[in-house]
Amino acid sequence: MKKITLILLLVLGIQYIYAQNGIHPVDICPDGVSKHILSPTDLDPPFDTIFKYDLPDSLVLTGIETDGNYYYISSWWEKKFAKYDMDGNYIESFMINGDIGISDLAWDGQYFYGGRNMGTCFYTLDLANKTVVDSVYLSFPVKAIAYDHDLDVFYGNKWDDDIKVFKADGTIIDTIPLSGYYSNYIGFAYDGWTEG
Repeated sequence: MKKITLILLLVLGIQYIYAQNGIHPVDICPDGVSKHILSPTDLDPPFDTIFKYDLPDSLVLTGIETDGNYYYISSWWEKKFAKYDMDGNYIESFMINGDIGISDLAWDGQYFYGGRNMGTCFYTLDLANKTVVDSVYLSFPVKAIAYDHDLDVFYGNKWDDDIKVFKADGTIIDTIPLSGYYSNYIGFAYDGWTEG
């Protein structure tokens, strides 16, 4: 019993010391408005925080994408979108005509894209003008989505389904099977600047 107590105290002591000294300052945002941006060469992979905003809106937010001018965040539950400026300041929340609860967003340089959370409809969205440009019914559901600018394709899946590589018209180009640790997804992002 003494060994277990000693081991437990050592583990708790190490966690306390790490908590005091081991947290990277970029991961801390106590005032809710702090912003710290790093260049890609400053990062220690994997999964460093580049910036962090405290978003004051009360929506259940699930997906985020930017057009370089604003961040748009989807809320599939409330079927709304929230708009923020590039400094993390809340601008507005809005709905788009139709029943389109979007889980995740992708951007191709002109339009936003998203799959309906409960279904197989794939939407092309003009969020600046708050309109649906097009909708395509897919043979698979899309909850997580990313756009690959290099190959002009989308990556999408629904939680634990294999990832589909597809064109904007819904044509499946390839399938990437899920395996191992990374087997459930709710959102994707395409990284075109990191090697590999």
